Amino acid sequence: MDRFFDELAKDSGLAVYGLQEVMDSLKSGNVELLLISEEFDWVRAGLSCPKCGFGDEKTLRKENLKEEKCPKCGSGMESLSEKELMDEIIKLAEDMSTEVEMISVHTQKGEQLKELGGIGGILRYRA
Repeated sequence: MDRFFDELAKDSGLAVYGLQEVMDSLKSGNVELLLISEEFDWVRAGLSCPKCGFGDEKTLRKENLKEEKCPKCGSGMESLSEKELMDEIIKLAEDMSTEVEMISVHTQKGEQLKELGGIGGILRYRA
């Protein structure tokens, strides 16, 4: 965690955080070390509007599921299915020979990682 926050502070281009940024770097094989919060809560959810029938699939934090509104009629969306992403991300990391560390939220830096989306990485080289 110290190295991750050092790279972030130096703005060296070797630290990434946020689901999309980390996933893009993982898929390209550029993540040396993947850091995942023990409380990583991102899911891929199948959503449906009970009022107009509009359906969608979104990737979002589990805590935000209840806030999803239908883009067509504005009603609250219902979750039909939820797939947690942690196992999928860890498998991708292992397939790319990336070291994975689970980070406790019971430390200051662990809490900071959680606030950054619960996922971060140290890159092998600048992208």
